[in-house]
Order: sequence, then C-alpha cells, then structure tokens
Amino acid sequence: TGDISFEPTGAVGAPDFLPPLDAPKAFVLGFFAAIAIESARVIFDLNGHRIEQSQAHRLQMRFFSVIELASSPFRPINASAVGDAAFTSPDHTRSQGPADFGKDLSTAAYCIVRNGTIGRSSHFGIHGNDVYRVLLEDLEVTQWEATGISV
Repeated sequence: TGDISFEPTGAVGAPDFLPPLDAPKAFVLGFFAAIAIESARVIFDLNGHRIEQSQAHRLQMRFFSVIELASSPFRPINASAVGDAAFTSPDHTRSQGPADFGKDLSTAAYCIVRNGTIGRSSHFGIHGNDVYRVLLEDLEVTQWEATGISV
C-alpha cells in the first residue's frame, strides 16, 4: 500500500543480497529483479506508487531490473537461437550470459504494467526477453543506469 525500495534481507534482518542455495538457477548471481512476471494475463497496477532498487542493493547488484518480464534475465539456448551469435556462447552448450541460468524461460504474455513510477535501478527499469502482447501504460521510468525499458 506504499512505495517500495527493494532490499532483500536475511533471516536476522541484515541485508542479504544472495538468495537461498536452493533458489532457481536464474538467481545464480543474486536477486536480478524486484518483481518477475513470468506468466500470462497478469495486471500489475502500481496504484500511483513507486518501486525501486535500494541504494545499498544497487551498489551490490549491478545487473538488475525493477520489473523483469520473464523467469530469467537471459535467454536459454534453444534450437531457434543456436545459429545466432548474439544469443549463444561460442560452444553453443550453455545459456546466454555469464553463468548457467537454466534451460527454461517463462515469459510474460497478455500482461499490463501500469500507473506508477519505476525508480532507481543499476541496469533496467523494465526488461524482458520473448514477451508477447505486453502493455506498459501510465508509467514514469527514472534513475536507470543502462536502459529504462528493454523488451
């Protein structure tokens, strides 16, 4: 019911920027997003509020999206991407990116993100790979370091 400054904390309430060891592979390098929309027919209404990465988390996690429109920040290797150097490693055996983010990618489809402010982020305000029919409306995207919106 208010603004959010995303800063994950551990069991004792201290900042804990790494997820549990049993978290999905997409989190291998840490919390890559405050919100991950990885299914169809989601309406995410900020109701005029702001969501952002905390200053402390921004200094620790340099690849981050306030809203990620998929289950991982990188596309896994698949048959359609094998011939595309932009999406595969030179040996074509692992997913895109600096680590193994897993084999599967669930993406947003028929979704709406609206009515608020996407604030501070060390990388993206909103990011998604292979999204389908996503509407972004009545949003202010500010204080990003790489790109405000990349879909």
